[in-house]
Amino acid sequence: RETYDESSRRFGEAEARIRGLEESRRALTSLVRELEKRESKAAQAGYPADPSVKPRSLPWPVAGKVVTGFGKRRVPELDTWTIHNGVEIAAAAGTPVRPVLPGEVIFAGPFRSYGNVVIVNHAGGLYSIYGHLQGPLKSKGARVRPEGALGAAAGEKVYLELRQAGRAIDPLRWLKP
Repeated sequence: RETYDESSRRFGEAEARIRGLEESRRALTSLVRELEKRESKAAQAGYPADPSVKPRSLPWPVAGKVVTGFGKRRVPELDTWTIHNGVEIAAAAGTPVRPVLPGEVIFAGPFRSYGNVVIVNHAGGLYSIYGHLQGPLKSKGARVRPEGALGAAAGEKVYLELRQAGRAIDPLRWLKP
């Protein structure tokens, strides 16, 4: 009976964790879409789209190993799948996190399971999203470049998501090898 109760408790916790992550993913997607709508309505005084951006050409926001990949991932304890719109990169707490391209910060602050988040508009429909950050963060409206930090890693990993024309794209296809 004790084993059954413990298994049921663990299953329930894992199920709640998965639901929370899925809700956070959907909410972040919704936030980015709303920000994209606002940005497209505003006059684009930002950086022009950079046609020189090619696959495998962007700098990493932090140096580290990818610990969670992009795309579908199987959750064996629940016999289900989750979708990751970005990657998580191992980074020591306090490590500076840099944008992958010049742009303008359109969101900075806490967001659900992503912790502190910074979203950068790179113009031309390209956005980058950084999560699990500690402050101080660059503020909304700040112009940023890869030479400067957006914030610092809050814990053991940093979240990176790239979106182009509203769709999540695999960051590993764009980051330098």
